[in-house]
Amino acid sequence: MKRVFSLILSLFILFGVVACSPNERSPETSSKPGTKDTLPQQTESTSTDAEDFQAGIPEEYRLKINAPADWGEPLPTSEYNIDFPLFGINDVMDPQQPSDQDPVTLPKVGELFTVEELEAYFGMNIKVGDVHPIENSDGARYLLYEAEIKGFCDGEVNIWIYDWGDQMSALSTMNIVLSDPREIEGLGKRALISKENVYILVKDGIVLTVSVEFVPPDSGGWMEPADEELLLDFARLAYDRTIGKLE
Repeated sequence: MKRVFSLILSLFILFGVVACSPNERSPETSSKPGTKDTLPQQTESTSTDAEDFQAGIPEEYRLKINAPADWGEPLPTSEYNIDFPLFGINDVMDPQQPSDQDPVTLPKVGELFTVEELEAYFGMNIKVGDVHPIENSDGARYLLYEAEIKGFCDGEVNIWIYDWGDQMSALSTMNIVLSDPREIEGLGKRALISKENVYILVKDGIVLTVSVEFVPPDSGGWMEPADEELLLDFARLAYDRTIGKLE
């Protein structure tokens, strides 16, 4: 009897060991997403539609394709010139002006007159002042003294020359800068005078500007423009010197 009972107990132990063996897995845990069972199917789907980068995505979630893959025509251009330069006033106002035109070499304004010439012209002592020219321009500033050169000056002369690139830009600048200008006949290509300045279109886009100021007696040190006759006479002389340098 004991022998039969031992045999039955051994069979139960044997069946228990077989059931708990790690080599046996249930069908539910052997098939997981992304395992070898599913890879052959995905590879086949990709290979059948290699040109479709949205393969496998449901239709309602696909991106809309506006142009076919074999589209070869260029995109339409805009009717507006978005490449408009911020400071390209010359090209806008004068389309015939070539954009690659070499800039004109402006004369050195400080070389138009010597200090001795200016002292003889104005009958005053002259001191050369500091200037800070911008691009395509040059200038000279002269301080006038009735006696010795010390303290505050008794007058000031400013001569500047600018290259605005073309004639239309130069004329537009002259009209914008000057307040209540009047035209002067027989001076340069065109000349305008305001209360304090004379602007002369020398040639093309080159503009010469001249101003002369004095400190009147009992003015408290404030400068006032010189008489128009003196201003025009000196502007004509500066224009003649400028033309001589440009030629």
